[in-house]
Amino acid sequence: MSPPKQQFKYFSSVIMSLDRENHPALTALAFDDDEGSLHCFPGAKKTQINPVSSISFHISDLSSEPRNEIYAHYFTSLPPLSISLDNVTSAIHKQSDLSLSWPYFDSDILPSIFYSYSTFSFSNPKILRNFAKGEGRERVVKVKIEYGSLSRCHRTDWVFLLFQNFEHLREVTFAVDAGGKDWDASCFGQWLACVRDAMREAANSRVEKRGRGENAGVVLKVECGGWNVCERVGRC
Repeated sequence: MSPPKQQFKYFSSVIMSLDRENHPALTALAFDDDEGSLHCFPGAKKTQINPVSSISFHISDLSSEPRNEIYAHYFTSLPPLSISLDNVTSAIHKQSDLSLSWPYFDSDILPSIFYSYSTFSFSNPKILRNFAKGEGRERVVKVKIEYGSLSRCHRTDWVFLLFQNFEHLREVTFAVDAGGKDWDASCFGQWLACVRDAMREAANSRVEKRGRGENAGVVLKVECGGWNVCERVGRC
């Protein structure tokens, strides 16, 4: 049984490679709207796909490793999933558009893949704590914090909270309100320096707990109006 035709719109822009070093012949993948099958286009670029020369097969025909790679690419490509009171305790890995599109996906997608490759967005510390208690959520790697304005008083130590609840954390994005006419670049610089130092200290402490072989580096991103920051902090 193939997924409903309309549900493949979620894959319409997903033309991806499958481990090009190990499978050099598999250069591009796409999903067929009519038959619910996966196409391999050897040596093809996105703008050079020729359906006549494609190889078609159902995704269920693949072994678990390439299937999981496809799912990982899909969840990585999605925008951050906002966690609120409405979904904090829900089995959200079963509520993704992909899982709902076809019973096969619902049963085949591992919760660990969903939580390891999706990005989760929080604006409330209590909700973050409750979310982190759920099964499988210790695998969360990427988090976005809707921080709000720098001009208001923040009582939450987001960095401590993140590292306390997500031991595999590898990427943190802070969405900061520029504050309109009250925007102060020097205030932003001071705040960023504090966040950077706190994240470096928290990331490096993981090395002491797990051993010197551990890669403690974390990617810090900041979105603030026209200001965008992306840097790696901690030992790599």
